[in-house]
Amino acid sequence: MKEPELVVQEPQGFELWAVGGGKGGTGKSALCASLGFQLSRLGRRVVLVDADFGSAHLHTCRGVPAPAQSLLDFLRGGGSVIDEYARPTPYPNLRLIGGRVDEGLHALPRGWANRLATALRALPVDVVLLDLGAGVAPDTVEAMNIADLKILVTVPEPSSIENVTSLLRSLCLQRLSQRLPSAEARRRVGALQSGQLSARVKTMSDILREVEAVDPGLSGAARATLEEMALTLVTNQVRDEPDRKFGAQIAAVIRRHFGLPVSYAGFVHHDDAVWRSLRRGKLFMVDSSRSRAAEDVRRLTRGLLRRADLSPVF
Repeated sequence: MKEPELVVQEPQGFELWAVGGGKGGTGKSALCASLGFQLSRLGRRVVLVDADFGSAHLHTCRGVPAPAQSLLDFLRGGGSVIDEYARPTPYPNLRLIGGRVDEGLHALPRGWANRLATALRALPVDVVLLDLGAGVAPDTVEAMNIADLKILVTVPEPSSIENVTSLLRSLCLQRLSQRLPSAEARRRVGALQSGQLSARVKTMSDILREVEAVDPGLSGAARATLEEMALTLVTNQVRDEPDRKFGAQIAAVIRRHFGLPVSYAGFVHHDDAVWRSLRRGKLFMVDSSRSRAAEDVRRLTRGLLRRADLSPVF
């Protein structure tokens, strides 16, 4: 039986979403592809962008061939119009700016992230989703920081809190190193991003103390710069009731101990239908549209749209 089409209203604005995580193996790319498909099914004009520079494979999650031109071709080419790199997919309202496997991170040009943000915001679409590499590589963190909404994908494992807080710490330091009005404060924060000095900062309070040591008057601006980030957590590969509670618990721990206003968007169940579809080179939201994971993605997408004030009318 064919699923009923949803009645939608005109989108209210543009948003740039980034999907990342503190470790590999969380199903981040498959989730990003699925969110993009569901947004397009709700009438949103969507572009998926494969910004996993070290291991680009978002096209395989979509069940389409590798692109002839990749995101790195745009970044290295010096142009300003990215629309020509957005290739159609078999699904209405959904295009893909792909990557190529094992291209690596060689010599991204200076200012690439700002140029990418400007180009993406000029696209005639409603939502752009960036699929980022796992971990805290500088280019991954810089790409996440250009997004309006940062979606952190985790799995219900004990190491998840450490992985997520490591990513949050890198996001905060990178953001302040570019946005603080004091050059001396930017240098101090930049020095904390790697090496032995990085052990000095583990929470937002630690970071703010480093800023205050340079100029106490910058503390308020630094806090506001960090707290304005829209951060939300998604738990993937959930199996049982404790797993279903895990994400909300992690978000609460991060808010309490790290000091950032991280929300909890929801979860997606572990479902063998996902890997079976991926093994066949199919998008599981189409290939296994009645699966539990597909229903979870539909629910998760509705919640993210409500947060963004882009919600459809049901």
